[in-house]
Amino acid sequence: MIPMVDEGDFPEKEILEQSETLIRMRLVLSESLSYFDGHFPGHPILAGVVQVHWAVIYCKTFFPEMVEVLSVDALKFQQVITPGQPLELELSKLASGKLHFSYWLNGKAASSGRIRFKQNNSELET
Repeated sequence: MIPMVDEGDFPEKEILEQSETLIRMRLVLSESLSYFDGHFPGHPILAGVVQVHWAVIYCKTFFPEMVEVLSVDALKFQQVITPGQPLELELSKLASGKLHFSYWLNGKAASSGRIRFKQNNSELET
């Protein structure tokens, strides 16, 4: 079963580019998102675990053959993400079967990683 993205508790999104192997979207980060609650009072930031969570949810939504996360590798958190910043998320499915996610702030890498999924009863290394 593919999880549906609950638009009420996810950032507003605008699809900028979409193909069979790539999805690029702009995310609008409102301070009212529950993901900012308590992290940190007075200085909210988007936790790394939330960034990975969103990448997994959007991967499963746009690439439905990705059915189960097996591992997350090569995580890099390069910039702090706060509410109101212009954030883009890019999900890339490569010909070799690899899947890569990256978040961008003003054209600069904010974070990235690879997710290895089980793909329709077989492993897909990403």
